Amino acid sequence: MSSVGMMEAAMTETRFEVNNNHDPGPGPTTSFKGLLYETIWAYAPLPWITFGGPQAHVAVLFNEFVVKRSWISEGVFAELLAISAALPGPASTQLAFSIALIHAGVLCALLSFFIWSLPGAIIMTAFGYVVTRVDMGALPPSALFIHNSLTAVAIALVASAAYKLGGKLLVDRTCMILACSAGVAIINLPGVPYMIPSLMMAAGAITVLEGLLAGRRWPINAASDPLLGPEPGSEQTRVASFGLLPNSAISYSPGTGSVLVLTAILLALVPLAFPNHHSLYLHVFTKFYLVGLIIFGGGPVVIPLLFNYTVSNGWLSDHEFLLGLTLINALPGPNFNFACYCGALVSRGSILSSITGGVLAWIAIFTPGLLVKAGVLPIWQQHRNMVMAKTLFKGFNSAAVGLVFGAIYLLWKEAVVGGQSGQSLEMYPILVSTSAVSFVAIEFLTFPVLAVIVLGGVAGYVQFLLNFT
Repeated sequence: MSSVGMMEAAMTETRFEVNNNHDPGPGPTTSFKGLLYETIWAYAPLPWITFGGPQAHVAVLFNEFVVKRSWISEGVFAELLAISAALPGPASTQLAFSIALIHAGVLCALLSFFIWSLPGAIIMTAFGYVVTRVDMGALPPSALFIHNSLTAVAIALVASAAYKLGGKLLVDRTCMILACSAGVAIINLPGVPYMIPSLMMAAGAITVLEGLLAGRRWPINAASDPLLGPEPGSEQTRVASFGLLPNSAISYSPGTGSVLVLTAILLALVPLAFPNHHSLYLHVFTKFYLVGLIIFGGGPVVIPLLFNYTVSNGWLSDHEFLLGLTLINALPGPNFNFACYCGALVSRGSILSSITGGVLAWIAIFTPGLLVKAGVLPIWQQHRNMVMAKTLFKGFNSAAVGLVFGAIYLLWKEAVVGGQSGQSLEMYPILVSTSAVSFVAIEFLTFPVLAVIVLGGVAGYVQFLLNFT
């Protein structure tokens, strides 16, 4: 069967492993039209309720598609989550895309992505255009106080992400050293071209080399390695091995999947074909595409990457970046929609240019991760026990944590709007206190992120009243 035929078959096949512990509901839909309606009905509420970042997104997806709808089993869900975490791009978006791909095929998977991401993308693009029409230096004092308080909250959100990632991924001394090295490098050399992908690759190479020098024998299955998975015969091993099945709706071949992965990589080389171009839109597409291709660690790591590619080269100011960061953390949906805001500001001018920049950035940052995920799934079904790859990603993830810690300093040093340039947060004790209280509220008191952001804005306004009344 040709690759086109296989892709068409993937649109209509609905054979998948269900979770027998829950009521599966009515029988599976067999018509393509029925699958479209089913996808719309299932995904339409999600972009409006997925507050709290990628970790919360995973919980919502599990409840919706494993517990409530029984589209896939717990084992399939765990497998998809593990693959998404190991690949570049937005992990929760890839997970949502993969569930629809397994259940209903390629077109329904694309539809699920648009439903999942588009509302937030529209809001962030529109907000980016509004910011281009507002002179930040001309804002009234009340707005400046509120803005500065919200930026203090945004820094707390980055610190919270770094804390969570560090606790989860820095499992030994090697990981901690790699994270520290990456953080030091990005703090002192923020504008060096290809610094971030170089750090990622170096960290991955070091963890693989460490394993080879230690004389490790790469086990057949990751679950049999105590450094990479649970012990043989454990419940975790059983669940982890209960993965994708041959009768899922992913009916295209590993060869077709390899083509998709290769395409994702080759698209990053587009600038080499136009070495002397001066198109801002091509710059926008290529920069954001590269971010989407090299990002490991999901939404939190997109912050230092986008900061490096938009603020460090002068496309955005520090306070413009932080204003958008505050909004994206207040919205439900994928954090990668932040790219729409940045793209609209990079292409500032007319409303059409801002919309074009936002759309290009949105397409560019999501495309590589979805291409790679769609390409890897059939390959993973055939070659699932690639333990060396897990060791490689151990290094990638360690460097990613270091980048997030570095982002705290990069945002901190010029966070406060008040003059012609940003000022360090440490010059304003009340804002340092706001950031610290916000971090504790989010991380230890489990306040909802949206509530902390609202309270941060209120605190800024109260500070304005105390200073001007």
